[in-house]
Amino acid sequence: MAFDPLIVLKGEFKMGADSGTAVTYKSEVTSVELVRTRDLVEIPATFGNGIKEQRAGAVAQELRINMINDPQSSSLWAELWAQMDDADGQRYFEVVLKDGAVSASNPKFSGTCIVTGASIGGASGSVSQNSITMPIVGTITKATA
Repeated sequence: MAFDPLIVLKGEFKMGADSGTAVTYKSEVTSVELVRTRDLVEIPATFGNGIKEQRAGAVAQELRINMINDPQSSSLWAELWAQMDDADGQRYFEVVLKDGAVSASNPKFSGTCIVTGASIGGASGSVSQNSITMPIVGTITKATA
C-alpha cells in the first residue's frame, strides 16, 4: 500500500442534539482533533520479583476544536454557549477531515461530547477565536461508507 499522508484542507464539522439535527459549522472551525489517551497503571515491585510493572489502564477521549467566534444565534459559539445552561451539556458531533464522500480513506467520526466551556472575546484588532477541549462520552464511531 502506498503512503498517503492526511492533508487537512477542507472537511466537515457538525454538532447538534443528534445526527438528524446536527448543523455544519465548517466555516467557523479552523481545526479539529479527536484525541484518545490511555492511563498507565503502575504495579509496585514485590519481594518476589523486585520489578515495577506497568499495564494499560482506562482510555480517555477528547474532542478539541479551534474556532472563530461569531455571536450570531446560529453560530457554533451560540450552540456551545447555550449548552452551558443545559443540565448534561451533551452534544452529538461528526467530523470528516477531507472533502468528498465518506470512505475507508476518508472516514466519518461521530460521538457525543460534553460541552465544558464557551468563551468570547479577543485582543483589539484581531479576529475573536478560541479553543475548547471537550470530553467524549462513550465510544467514537468510525464510519467508512
